[in-house]
Amino acid sequence: MRKMVKIFPLNEINLIKDIGRFSSENGIKTYLVGGCVRDWLLGKKNKDLDFTADKDPVKIAVYCIEKYGGTCRKFAQFGTYRISLKNGLKIDFARHRSEKYLKPAVLPQVIPAETIGEDLKRRDFTANALAASILSDDFGRIADVCGGLTDIKKGIIRVIHDKSFIDDPTRIFRAARYCGRYGWRLDVKTEKLLLECVAKKIPGLLSRERIRQELFNILEEKNPLKVFDFLKKWNALTYIYPGLKYSELLLKTRSMEVRLGILAAESQGSPPQADEFLKNLNPERNLFLRIKSALEIHYKKASPKKELARVEKEIIKILNPQIACAGLKPLFINGFDLEKSGFANKTSYSSILDRAACAQWRGGFKT
Repeated sequence: MRKMVKIFPLNEINLIKDIGRFSSENGIKTYLVGGCVRDWLLGKKNKDLDFTADKDPVKIAVYCIEKYGGTCRKFAQFGTYRISLKNGLKIDFARHRSEKYLKPAVLPQVIPAETIGEDLKRRDFTANALAASILSDDFGRIADVCGGLTDIKKGIIRVIHDKSFIDDPTRIFRAARYCGRYGWRLDVKTEKLLLECVAKKIPGLLSRERIRQELFNILEEKNPLKVFDFLKKWNALTYIYPGLKYSELLLKTRSMEVRLGILAAESQGSPPQADEFLKNLNPERNLFLRIKSALEIHYKKASPKKELARVEKEIIKILNPQIACAGLKPLFINGFDLEKSGFANKTSYSSILDRAACAQWRGGFKT
């Protein structure tokens, strides 16, 4: 065990100590675990706190809500309580657990575990198999049962057991994110196991919902291009979508929604194909409709008939950097304007307005 008190973030240390004090008083052994510990060791911020305890943490979750406010959601399958505080901080409380995978690429059967060591050994990579005690008499000590501290220092991604990628192929996408984000590399055996998993087409067994979430996670990265490059190198990119194409246009924005729209445009080439791409991912309906609307305008090169949402505007601007200032504004004229101007043939209104929209897109006329 190693001390790491100074690595705890100063803006959260009082909350962490408070939860540790409450845990000690109630005889619950509680640890911070996983990604937050990893990132603090790297000197990086982490927006989430993950706690694991040797008993059902419901009492801690209730205490946290009563003292700090926010909302709480329970995930029954994993026995996890997720608290969202008013300041935006997200806190997960879970009981120590081990996991049993009945089939490749399906969610595991959860089994309560007695010790933090058992909990750490079921995790994806050694770098995430780290826990820091928050108990009053042991505050800040790290439990490292898999050599994660050494691997973090060396910048190595190492699986904890040989079936890791077979059990959960989403770990392939996570490995690519860590390679892209931290500049890490796979250790020799881990890379061999990853490539064997891809060769057996195990990632193809993942549900589209899980694939979609992995893509969204990638698009949240500062530089998703690096992540896609690793997946391409490992022949795993096709499992996100066959023929997926990407470019530096993705770096023009940090919005996941806008990046998704750009991917749809670049990977396809026509509205029907872009629709197919989006339907395959099945994003939330409002997002689907906004991206679809933006791409229709992009392909038509014509100003919209109504006010656009922020996501639509940003997608169009990135795909069309030379667009006229008036191009994204709602069409300056409508059918009533044509009627007032003496156009008697209403059957021609649609084609006239379409031509006007194209002209406005090019900056051909202004209000």
